[in-house]
Amino acid sequence: MLSSLSSVQCSLKRRRHLLFAAAIFALCIPSANNASAQLTPADTAKLRQALAAYDQGRSQEAQPIFQELLTRHPANFDVNETLGLIHAEAGDFSAALPLLKHAARLQPGTAIARANLGTAYLKLNQPQEALPELEAAAHLQPHDQQTQTNLARAYMETGAPAKAAQAFSVAAELGPLDADTTHDRALALLQSNDVAGARRVLDAIPESSRNDASEELLGETEERLGNYKQAEEHFSQAVHLNPTEPNIYAWVVELLRHFSWQPAVKVADYGIQQFPASTRLKAARGIAFYADNRYKEAAAVFSDLLATDPENATWASLLGRNCALIADAGASGCDSLQRFAEQHPQNAGAATYAATALLRQPTEKRDNTKARALLEQAISVDPKLADAYYQLGVLDQEETHWQDSTAPLEKAAALNPTLAEAHYRLARAYSHLGRRDDAAKQIELQQRYAKEQKDTVDARLKEVTTFLTAAPN
Repeated sequence: MLSSLSSVQCSLKRRRHLLFAAAIFALCIPSANNASAQLTPADTAKLRQALAAYDQGRSQEAQPIFQELLTRHPANFDVNETLGLIHAEAGDFSAALPLLKHAARLQPGTAIARANLGTAYLKLNQPQEALPELEAAAHLQPHDQQTQTNLARAYMETGAPAKAAQAFSVAAELGPLDADTTHDRALALLQSNDVAGARRVLDAIPESSRNDASEELLGETEERLGNYKQAEEHFSQAVHLNPTEPNIYAWVVELLRHFSWQPAVKVADYGIQQFPASTRLKAARGIAFYADNRYKEAAAVFSDLLATDPENATWASLLGRNCALIADAGASGCDSLQRFAEQHPQNAGAATYAATALLRQPTEKRDNTKARALLEQAISVDPKLADAYYQLGVLDQEETHWQDSTAPLEKAAALNPTLAEAHYRLARAYSHLGRRDDAAKQIELQQRYAKEQKDTVDARLKEVTTFLTAAPN
C-alpha cells in the first residue's frame, strides 16, 4: 500500500525586485503586448507605488491600486501577474488563475510567469493543465529548485513517476530538499520500480529526523525488497511516532500480509479503541479472525458492519464466508445474511452463503425448504455458480435423496473440476446407488484435488486480504 504524496508544498514566486525592475524596463521599451496600453505618467507612479508596497509585503495596500490599473491597462503583464499573485497568496486561486493565465500569454518566454501559472493549476488540483506550464518554466530556467519540485509533483499527479523521480533528482542536485519533498522523491522512485534508489534516499535521512511518513515509506520499501521483519518494524515505528488511523491501518495490513493473525488482531483492537468509527480497521480485525479460524468472532464483526451498512455487498460476502464455516451458524449473527439475501435476490453469492449457513445449523433448527429456495434463486441468477449446485447436492443428500443429488453434484464438478468436496459427495451418492466403479473414480479425484482445494482456500484468503489495501475509511 504505497504512501501518497505529501501535502503539496508548492509555492508561487513573488517578483519583488525582479518584478519592479521589469516594470521600469517595460516603461522604457514598450513591448508589443503593452504597446496598445501605454502607461501615463500618473499610472506609472501608481504602478511603482503598488509594486513597492507588494515588494515590502503590504499586499492589502497594493491590491486596490493594481485593481484600478487593471481596468485601464488589461494588457499590462506586471499588473496581471502581480494581482494574480496577491489573490493566490490569499488562497483565492480561482480569482488568481485568469490573471496568471493572461500574464503567461502576454509573456510566454518569462519563466516565472509560466511557473506561477503551473503552480496555481496544481493548487486547484488540475495537474494536466499544470504540466506544460511547469515544463516550459523548467526549460526556461532549469536551475530553479522550486520549479523542478513542482514539476515533479505534477508528473506524480499525472501518473508519470519515472519523470517525477528525474525532476526530483534535478531539484536535489540544486540544494537540500525538505522532509516532505524527500518523502515524495522516494515515493516517485518506489512507484517507478527503482526500489534500491528509494531506499538510498530514505536511508540518507538521519533516524532523528524521520517522521511517520518516512517510516511508513521505509516499510513499503523493505516490503518490496523482501525484508519483511524490517518492514513491520518501520510500520510499527510510524505508529509510535504518530498513531493516526492510516498509520495503524497500514501496520495491521502489513501483519496480515505475512499471516501474523494474532498480532494483527491486537493492533486492530488498539486502533478501534482510538478510532471507533473506522470501518476498515474493523474489517481488518474480522479478516484476522477469519484467517485464524476464529469464524464466530469474524462473523460477529461482519454482522455488525452489515447492520450499520445494510446495502454493503462486501460485508455480506465476508459474513457469508464465515457463516459457511460455522457449525451452528444461527448463533453468530448469520441471520442477517439471510435477510440480505432475501432483500437482494440478484446477489447469487449471498443467497448461496445464506443457504450454506442454514444447512450448517442443527437439524432441529434447520429450514431445508428455505435453504433450497435460496439455492434455486442463486442458480437462476448465476447458472455457472458451482458452489450453489454443490450445496443443492448436499441438501439432497441430507434428505437422503441420493439419486436426486447426482445431477447438481455432477454439474458442480463440471463447473469446478477441482472442487474436492463435490467429488467426495458424488462418491457417496454413487456408492449408495451401487455404482462402485464410479464411486472409486470420484474418490481418486477427491484425493487428487484435496491439496489444490487448500490452495484455493489460501487464494481466497489472499483475495480478502488484498481487499483491505483498498478499503475506504
